[in-house]
Amino acid sequence: MGAAIRMVAWAQSRGRWRAVVALTVFVGLVGGLSIALIAGSRRSATVVDRYFATARHYDAAVFVSSWDSPTKAQLFAIPGVERADIGAYVALNFGTDRYGPDTGIDGFALNFSSADPTSVVLAGAVPDGSDPSEVVVNEAFVQRFGRSVDDVVRVRTFGVDQADAVSNGRYRPNGPVYRFRIHGVVRTAADIALNDMRRPGRSASAKPAMMVVPERWYAAHRKEFLDFGGIYNVALRDGARGTKAFTAAVAALSHDGAQPAQVLPPQTNLNTSSVATPVDVETTSLFLLGIGVGLAAAIALVLALRAEQRLHDAENPTVRVLGGTARQLGLVAALRALPIAFGGGVFAVATALALSPRFPIGIGREVELDRGLQVDLASVAVGFGVVLLVVLVPAFLFGRTRRRALSAARPSSLANWLGRAGAPADVTIAALVAFDHRRGIGRAPVRAAIVGGAALLAVLIGIGVYVSGVDHLYGDPTAHGWGWDLAVGNSNFPLNADTVTRLAADPRIAAATTSGYGSAAVNGRSTDFLAFDPRGTAPPQVVAGRVPTRSGEVALGAQTMRKLGVHIGSTVRLGLRDSQFDHGNVRGPTRVAVVGAALAPVFGDVDVGEVGLAPYATIAAAGGATDPQIVLARLHRGRSAEAIAAIDRAYTEDITTDLIPARVLNFHRVRSLPVIGLAVAGTIALFVLVYALALGIRIRTRDLAILRALGLPARRVRRVLAWFSTLVAAGIIAIGIPAGLLVGSAIWRRVAASNGMHHTTIVSPYLWLAVPSTFAVGILATLIPGRRAVHQDVNALLRPE
Repeated sequence: MGAAIRMVAWAQSRGRWRAVVALTVFVGLVGGLSIALIAGSRRSATVVDRYFATARHYDAAVFVSSWDSPTKAQLFAIPGVERADIGAYVALNFGTDRYGPDTGIDGFALNFSSADPTSVVLAGAVPDGSDPSEVVVNEAFVQRFGRSVDDVVRVRTFGVDQADAVSNGRYRPNGPVYRFRIHGVVRTAADIALNDMRRPGRSASAKPAMMVVPERWYAAHRKEFLDFGGIYNVALRDGARGTKAFTAAVAALSHDGAQPAQVLPPQTNLNTSSVATPVDVETTSLFLLGIGVGLAAAIALVLALRAEQRLHDAENPTVRVLGGTARQLGLVAALRALPIAFGGGVFAVATALALSPRFPIGIGREVELDRGLQVDLASVAVGFGVVLLVVLVPAFLFGRTRRRALSAARPSSLANWLGRAGAPADVTIAALVAFDHRRGIGRAPVRAAIVGGAALLAVLIGIGVYVSGVDHLYGDPTAHGWGWDLAVGNSNFPLNADTVTRLAADPRIAAATTSGYGSAAVNGRSTDFLAFDPRGTAPPQVVAGRVPTRSGEVALGAQTMRKLGVHIGSTVRLGLRDSQFDHGNVRGPTRVAVVGAALAPVFGDVDVGEVGLAPYATIAAAGGATDPQIVLARLHRGRSAEAIAAIDRAYTEDITTDLIPARVLNFHRVRSLPVIGLAVAGTIALFVLVYALALGIRIRTRDLAILRALGLPARRVRRVLAWFSTLVAAGIIAIGIPAGLLVGSAIWRRVAASNGMHHTTIVSPYLWLAVPSTFAVGILATLIPGRRAVHQDVNALLRPE
């Protein structure tokens, strides 16, 4: 009996070898993609922890305004100090005769031996520091200035007498000019998660150009140009426990007449939440996409196997009447599917391994320090086993089912309704061919195809809604908290009083609000606040509640409220000591009421959903300073490039036209993953639709032959087939699009609300292309199998077995 089972299975497989090859390739490609996505999510889930574990850690930072107090040697002399790495800021300008926001360079003096292990060398190498003219730059420097490894660049510094000019936004350096040779191009932690601050005339994303100069060069020349002070990052032998004793020792080093050094929390170049949040999204998306692809592929495969079994039953009824048991019939079907299962499983594993170096993606890929092929044995083994089960188990179950005697076909309710409604005969016949219900052989898999196709179309539309939301969040300034046409000023300096007066009288400005920016403690947790004048006519935004306007009121970012466990209506403690608002008059923490969920611009190191709002009166009541730093303005002509350029020429202060928070920027960069999901869902949906329609026509070939024998001409048969595919496509669209819109909207609202942003659902017009595309694919899918139904000899089609 075993030999007979193998002989029957082999004979049936040989007759349908093209279908076997097609299903094997489908299982290999889609199964491999599913395994790769799940393995990639497991790799992505650990990438941030591995990145921070590799990074160099410090326990304190010492800010010094004068490099003579304390010195690096004095810090090393303090008991318990293991490292003291310099981190001085040097303002540079590219070239000697051109000035503007596009020529500024963020310079840093570092000891190259203390470079953070997370820095990735993209070209060249990190110099050893022996040559004081060798520097490293970042990618933004290369892109902006067109200089790379081994190029010599000239930079100008600010003069020692330009401190007041810089604080008032006049950036025309007149200091010494220096020549450097680029030795390497690197990507540092600071390049990964930065807010994107747009300037006049700059419409594309532009990260700061960075140049790292040797500590040796800085020590030799720092008295020749404007010195902004700097940071010593300090690692202590006892870790955070030794901070108190270290702070006291640093205070004792200050000598009379010198400004005392400040001991601060350890500084980091990486906005942790700006990296962790999008990487979490990437990880979750990879996992869900992997599961979704696997389930969609499984549904498509089960539909195909079921249709294949019906086709074999329809074409070879003799096998069913030879007396074989249900188990034997199931074994025939399983053996027939064994090449698909084993070949597809091997192909899937190979595909997953080939895709492994592509993961993680997005931000996770930038923080991945160990790129390349990684074999996740657990994912590969489970994936291979699942492929075998998904192919063999349904094949066995479909094959073992005993077939009942054929019964007369019952016209579908749709066909009856079309007939009564007076629809064209071709449409009614198409509905009959597609949806008539007969128990036994010859039932087309149309209903299953509609359900499977609708599910995949819903996935496609849902992903499209999410991508549309991300694009809107990135492209619409109001959506990410920037409700102005421009901002004048810099959060690091007080704004000149004359500038405030001029802006108030400027006829080009329709509405304006003065503001300041700084950190504060809320219930002991540090966060940032935008302090503003509530009398202004261009107030900041809230996503819930109301804007605070009176003393004792604040609005907190949704992320901050979640971390603190507070809500609108709660009372919290606001502390301003040692903050940018502290000018010596700050009292102890004051109690304030939370009246709104803020969506404020991010001028500091936190991220969207973390910045609070406070009116000047609340800051003043706590003893804080309310000196204006930034004027937030809207223009009469809106975002007119000409008006903004004219204002930029009229004022020396910084002009900002948009500020995209790092999290929003990274969400936009991560959008490539949902786009991949769109492509995958579309491809699987295409396979399901084409395969189901082709098999449905193959199964119905005998019925179409009867119609031809009764006198239906070939052109009308083609018309019936076109309506057949149109009805199937219409069913998929009617179910899939509403379901996709509901699911996509729910997902987007949850993501946006959890990050403290507006969650308006946006549907891209491009998504509606799914409607004509589904109809077009359906019609095209009937062309090839329809040729057999139209051109093959009727006698051959009707010949009994």
